[in-house]
Amino acid sequence: MDETLRTGAAHIYAAGDIALVPYAGGHSERVEHWVEAQRQGRHAALSMLGGRNPYRSVPFFWTNQYDGKIKYVGFPSAAELIAYRGDVDSGSFVAGLYAIDGRLVGVAGMAADAELLAAERVLRRGEDISCEDFPASPVWEER
Repeated sequence: MDETLRTGAAHIYAAGDIALVPYAGGHSERVEHWVEAQRQGRHAALSMLGGRNPYRSVPFFWTNQYDGKIKYVGFPSAAELIAYRGDVDSGSFVAGLYAIDGRLVGVAGMAADAELLAAERVLRRGEDISCEDFPASPVWEER
């Protein structure tokens, strides 16, 4: 599948839970989330109508765990290393998840909505933030 969500077959596009979609950062992944399926469907439709923009969505997830809500943006299956900012025990933190090659692949957090929105922009643009720089990176201050 190419970046417009067109398959190898002429005039055939794929979207949704079963589609192996190319993402920014050079990898392809299936994301089984209804919002992502809607985004892909919209993009595939625009591509069918002549659009040639690459698909640049970044998936997000959330879960309620007891009294807290954990939110996540990015690609959890690629994570090998974690860098933290904030205090996990207090329930206010951001965790940068990194692939073994040192590439940022996702960010999780609690009580950190602004940081997660900034992380989503970073991941969509394919910016590099090293594991060592993660806790103090100025990108998290971007509003």
